[in-house]
Amino acid sequence: MSAACLLALSGFAGFVALGGCADLSEMDEGSCGNGVVESGEDCDRFPDGQCIPSGEKNACRLHCTADAEGVRPACPTGWGCGVDDLCRQPTGKFQTAAWLPIEGGAKFATGDFDGDKRRDLAFTTLRELVVTYLDADGKVADSLRWFSPIAAPPPVGQLTAQTSPDDVVLQVDGLTVLVGDLARTLRPTAYAPFNVEATSARVLVMDAMPLGSDPKNPALWAGDEIIVIAGGMVSTIGEKSTGLMDMSAMKGEFAGDPLVGRVSEGWPCEYILLNFKGAGALPGYSPCTATAGWNQG
Repeated sequence: MSAACLLALSGFAGFVALGGCADLSEMDEGSCGNGVVESGEDCDRFPDGQCIPSGEKNACRLHCTADAEGVRPACPTGWGCGVDDLCRQPTGKFQTAAWLPIEGGAKFATGDFDGDKRRDLAFTTLRELVVTYLDADGKVADSLRWFSPIAAPPPVGQLTAQTSPDDVVLQVDGLTVLVGDLARTLRPTAYAPFNVEATSARVLVMDAMPLGSDPKNPALWAGDEIIVIAGGMVSTIGEKSTGLMDMSAMKGEFAGDPLVGRVSEGWPCEYILLNFKGAGALPGYSPCTATAGWNQG
């Protein structure tokens, strides 16, 4: 439309043109860039910076491309970020992808171990750690096996500054980090000279200290950190072992594996939730303080 004027209805004189007609530019119906979200479009010009502009590939689609720090813009509620860095709305339907012969008692975790932006599967039995790579159809593309007598969920995270692939911690006597890469191999790297009792220790990979916490070395805490719960102590494992919290007063056995999660958006790190048998509450512990220092005590 062009040369649009505002019209008003007069009760006696019919339509009367008002002054101040606006000369609007031509706006084609059904085209990306006209400011109207139409069929086949996720957005049109807004939100600025996330809606792909007219004339570019995937125009009028919402992108979720990670920035230099690995942070992605949020997709609408209920949507997900696709492997092509576009926000996609799921169909709500499921289909069988692959059949994996897994013995009972296995513990599972997921991670992107080859950097293809698709989640892969890691699981432990009483004998081994298995990392299974999945293709676009959810079928098994490859798998790797490592001896591991601990049937606890595999600790998975990003222990370096790289945004992908993910790493998995192998717990056999000591700790070994299996570093993921694009070639679908896991490179073993001895992480710390730390003795771990296979029967009682719990190893967690979590964002225990936010990036930039150390003003002298802002890149020090890039990625996740390794936390070990053993012998009544919560410790952080890096260049050296640092005791954070004495748990010896907390009597009882674990009723389940410790959980990791972000309890508050305003808190600088994730929390550890402990599940003891017979406990009437779920104790929580933050490895960091409000000022992003180690929470020791």
